[in-house]
Amino acid sequence: MNKAPPPEIKQFIYEHRVGRMATAADTGLPHLIPFCYAYNDPFLYMALDLKSKKVPVQQLKRVKNILANPNVAILIDDYFENWDRLAFVLLRGQAELISKGNEHDHAIDLLQKKYPQYKKMGIDRCHVIKVTLSAYSTWKENEQPSTL
Repeated sequence: MNKAPPPEIKQFIYEHRVGRMATAADTGLPHLIPFCYAYNDPFLYMALDLKSKKVPVQQLKRVKNILANPNVAILIDDYFENWDRLAFVLLRGQAELISKGNEHDHAIDLLQKKYPQYKKMGIDRCHVIKVTLSAYSTWKENEQPSTL
């Protein structure tokens, strides 16, 4: 990242369990999905697990979009009925697929430690999306927005 987020923002990212990733096709058409992730600053990793996919990995819309346009945006947020507690972190970065090697194995290990469900799913054989984070902005009720 141009400037690393402060420790409290890193903690927010690390502790949350679900984010939403936006990709865009080469035509600019957006695509948004929820995902589970592991954070290892400045990287986010997500497994392309096999739980409900009926198409090859390369045919998944998010993968096709990343291959055509690696720029992604990721939103990690808190919603509460008490709006004084609303908060989000918006991350931007470059996505790529990794399928083997030390970094792939490390990403799988991080994901399995965070989500025990992955230990039973054989994700070590799955591709991983790696996002190299490059910018962030934050918002929390009763605080000034931060954009870097």
